[in-house]
Amino acid sequence: EIELSLLGAHQAANLHSVLAAVQTLRSMGWDIPDEAICRGAREVRIAARCEIAGRDPLFVLDTAHCPLSIRATLETVERLWPGRRAVVIFSCLIDKNQRGMLAEFAAWPPLERLIYCPAPSPRACPSEALAQSCRELGLPFAAEASPEAAMARARAETAAGGRGALILATGSFYTAEPLRRAFARAVAPCPGGEKP
Repeated sequence: EIELSLLGAHQAANLHSVLAAVQTLRSMGWDIPDEAICRGAREVRIAARCEIAGRDPLFVLDTAHCPLSIRATLETVERLWPGRRAVVIFSCLIDKNQRGMLAEFAAWPPLERLIYCPAPSPRACPSEALAQSCRELGLPFAAEASPEAAMARARAETAAGGRGALILATGSFYTAEPLRRAFARAVAPCPGGEKP
């Protein structure tokens, strides 16, 4: 049995693809020891992919940026922390399927609020367009101008609801590190790669 350090059923599916590739390479004469595969699966780290980036409140960081990857992230969060409500900090670029991603959030029962934090890019989606889509989908929406302001609002909203709430930041690679720094300035972060 192989222990996988990455969180989510989608990562287990990715591991199956890796194992199939290893079998193909072995059939071509490559010497790939089982221990190397086990060690790789156990030690692999991918920053900002269902990463527990902090605690108190629980802060999960993921760079999903299309409807399918958003759905995989939401399913993973709900499976790992069932019954917990969530405040989502969301960022996206104008050329992404914002409506499809927002529809995934609208169908996710743990969502308490979606806080938009624009990506530091000229391709950032305007908050007005997202606000309109959120109204149409019935999503509770707020917008903040910076990662620090978005994190402060998310922390305040999770604190107002009592223990058990979590913060999920997702939607863009561009805001992952700024949000990680904003959280770290507010509380002590966990060591990388911590499991639930």
